Amino acid sequence: MTFGIVAGPPTKGLGLLTLRTNVWSGTIALLDELYVEPTRRSAGLGSDLLELALEEAGRRGATEFEVEVDEPDTDAQRFYARHSLSVIDPESGDHAFIARRQITNP
Repeated sequence: MTFGIVAGPPTKGLGLLTLRTNVWSGTIALLDELYVEPTRRSAGLGSDLLELALEEAGRRGATEFEVEVDEPDTDAQRFYARHSLSVIDPESGDHAFIARRQITNP
């Protein structure tokens, strides 16, 4: 299931989330995209959207929340870390990575 959240009108920011079932964790929400119009950044709108995404994901049954952050995107890493989402496991210090491969149909 995929759903979106929108800040506006007019639209000033949006988030796109996918919910998937995991055999060990139940339902996982993946934040596929979080975008805030550049002129609206640093005013708390991204934080509001993220909190709404977390709340709505929980309401829809998610038990975990994930977001992929590229290693060079240190601004995004700091933003998510402020909201207790980190690419570094606080207990082990390990970095979290997601392995990926495209599938081509025969």
